[in-house]
Amino acid sequence: HAGLGRLSEGIAQLQDALALFRRVGDPYMVVNLLRDMVSPLTAQGQIDEAATYLSEALVIGRRLGGQTLLAGVLNNLGCLHYDRGEYGRALALYEEGLTAARRGDDLRHQAYISVGMADLYRDTGAYERAVSLYSVGWQIAQESEPSLAIYILAAQADIYRWQGDCVRASSLLEQARQLAQEKGLDFEERGLLPLAEGITLAASGELEAGLSLLFSAARFLEQQQAMRDLARARFLLAKVHLLAGNRAQAIEELHRALDLADEIGTDQFAVVEGQHAEDLLRLGITAGVAACKVIVEKIERLKGLGEEQTRYTSEMEEDAVSRLEIYGLGEERVVRDGQPVHPSKWQAAMAKELFFYILLHQPVERDAIGLVFWPDLPARKMRNSFHSTLHRVRRAVGTDAVVMEEGQYRLGDVDYWFDVEQFEALIERARLLPPHDWQAEDLRRRAAALYHGDFLPEVERVWCVPKRETLREMYLEALIEVGQCHERRREFEMAIGWYRRALEVDELREGVHRRIMYCYFEGGRRSNALAQYRRCRKILRQELDVEPSVETKRLYEQIAEKRIE
Repeated sequence: HAGLGRLSEGIAQLQDALALFRRVGDPYMVVNLLRDMVSPLTAQGQIDEAATYLSEALVIGRRLGGQTLLAGVLNNLGCLHYDRGEYGRALALYEEGLTAARRGDDLRHQAYISVGMADLYRDTGAYERAVSLYSVGWQIAQESEPSLAIYILAAQADIYRWQGDCVRASSLLEQARQLAQEKGLDFEERGLLPLAEGITLAASGELEAGLSLLFSAARFLEQQQAMRDLARARFLLAKVHLLAGNRAQAIEELHRALDLADEIGTDQFAVVEGQHAEDLLRLGITAGVAACKVIVEKIERLKGLGEEQTRYTSEMEEDAVSRLEIYGLGEERVVRDGQPVHPSKWQAAMAKELFFYILLHQPVERDAIGLVFWPDLPARKMRNSFHSTLHRVRRAVGTDAVVMEEGQYRLGDVDYWFDVEQFEALIERARLLPPHDWQAEDLRRRAAALYHGDFLPEVERVWCVPKRETLREMYLEALIEVGQCHERRREFEMAIGWYRRALEVDELREGVHRRIMYCYFEGGRRSNALAQYRRCRKILRQELDVEPSVETKRLYEQIAEKRIE
């Protein structure tokens, strides 16, 4: 209910569930429900009540020690301090939460925390850093968290609107609306997006159209009792009325917005937007709206925080250890501090390949590397080639990215994430669980999402072939296992989709063809099942010059005769 915008109904349902699990004595469900309560309560402006639930969740979460639980609670706490304008405390909580999320391989909370941090940087004017963090969140949220994905697009649209680029802002909002319609997200479609679209239209000069959308959104938010978003809507209406020359109506809406702010316990929305509505705040002060003075003071403090952050970042920039995001599945690439390392930085493809070789074989001696990369060169020329290539690696990804220790080369003490390591870890964790366990299925889904193609497809040297084949087999295993989970739940269409992805990797997997035949038959599509057999037979004849196995023929005959055992 809460996710669909029916906040009061959602809160009531969560409270009932919470009472039930307290009686059952399940601490994990209790802490999850306590966290779930925070979002709808905050949306209604009940921040103190949300804080009470959150305090209890933190105590339980620390006692249980689970990284995922802890990441979620710390994220909620960060949001709460953000609402109170306590940016330093919020950032510290987010950073601790992000560390916990990474330790727990929790992509969902990594996305939410990254977006929370992005909001902090956006508000202080560090737009480039904010967009980089929004991008991190988007990569995770676009498939699995549509509400968050829409928020990311709207938040970035705000940045472009503030910078005067309403065309780009509108483009992002159009993308967000399409996503909301596809996913059936009523709250976003009728509430949050009309707010963003309305203020963007007004900022581009279409005042009447902008006001119409803002009025519509405000009515909907009031019906949903989404008081925090309603307060922001009133503030935006005040801003647009002033742009239209309606000073009396601007003051009236400003009063409404700040009265709501007092009621819900946060004026953060006005502090953020107020940086770009100085005329409105001056009008409010002149008209005797006392809260406007407080907001102006908070804006000045926020600007000071932004300047301090800029100075700190500048001072620390040279000494900061680079964070590397390393991708080897599909297209080999490296992202350094949020920026892709351009091919020209490597100067030669061999430099990039050497980096990946050291990453996978570390610690490794120079002579062992030489035998792989320059087997035909004399020792002296091999050493020269190695050192010149290593120099290119260090120029591309950082001077301390690769270090030598006791005659062996390894990755330095840098913060890095490697998709191959993450992929393998997820598969190995799934293998430790019963094959049909929901957690195992989730782990395999996450692993499959990381696999964007063969390992280092552009590398032709033999050293990477065994690794490439092993990773491909692990990917196939994940696809087939997830397909079987759907099949056992009789979700045949979804199972077929996963099986077909497996055949895209290896169309000679006769067992996968059989599973598709079975699913088609059980799903009431007998003709498709028979067609799948013919497709399988054709592929086997063309590629291997063999006939389908006895098992496959038997299944075909049973389907043809409408009698599967």
